[in-house]
Formats: sequence, C-alpha cells, structure tokens
Amino acid sequence: MKLYKPLAWISLIVSIVLLLLPRVVPICTDLAGGMNSMRCHYTYQAEFLVGLLAVIISFSLFVLHTLEAKKLASFIISLLGIIVTLLPQPWVIGICVHPASACHRTTAITICLGIILVLVSIIQLFLLSKQKTSQVEG
Repeated sequence: MKLYKPLAWISLIVSIVLLLLPRVVPICTDLAGGMNSMRCHYTYQAEFLVGLLAVIISFSLFVLHTLEAKKLASFIISLLGIIVTLLPQPWVIGICVHPASACHRTTAITICLGIILVLVSIIQLFLLSKQKTSQVEG
C-alpha cells in the first residue's frame, strides 16, 4: 500500500499534463475545406474534456477513504486513459493527415501519456485488490 500515494501523484501529474499538452505542444491551426477546423481541433477539444475529468478523478484519489471508492476511481481513470489513447485514432475522431504537422507530435505524446495513465490505474487496482484480500485473510 506504500505505492498507492506515489501512484496517485503520478496519475494526477499525468492528467494535468494531458490537460495542458495542446497549449505546450500545439496542434496545427490549418483549416479544412469550407473553412472548418480540421479533425485534430475537435480531437483535442474532446481530449481537454477527458483530461479535465482525469484531473478531477485523480485528485479524488487523495480524498476518498473507502476501498470501494478508491477502486472505482482507479477503474474510471483507466477508462479515461483508454479514451485518451483512442480519440486520435482515425476510426474515432482522428487527426489531420499531414505527416509533418504538429498534430502528430502532440498525438504521440498523448498516446504515451494515456498508456501511462492506464498502467498506473491498473497497478492501483491491483494494489487495492491485494489490500482487501490481505485484510480478509488477517
């Protein structure tokens, strides 16, 4: 259980980075045909909302006291990490097709951070499940 707090901090920091990522590593500002924003604009609007939810739920890991609530929060964070990873895929929302655009760099970082978020929350779930098992045995 000693790892739970550091993992909660990692989850919160990764969520904040996901929230601020398009500001630090900007996406392209090109317009598609008809003077509409490109798909990457809409992808990162959705990423912002998912990142905001991840920050809120990651912060809740510090204030929740029951084991079931912590498990639920960790599970939701893992789902949000999966959503973060899937949003830039072309079959969900996608990003622009220009291979040299800034969107590809931002997307690579986003996918890596989403995978980290999923892994951290799965480890948290494992630790919490192990804690409950050891409490029942003891």
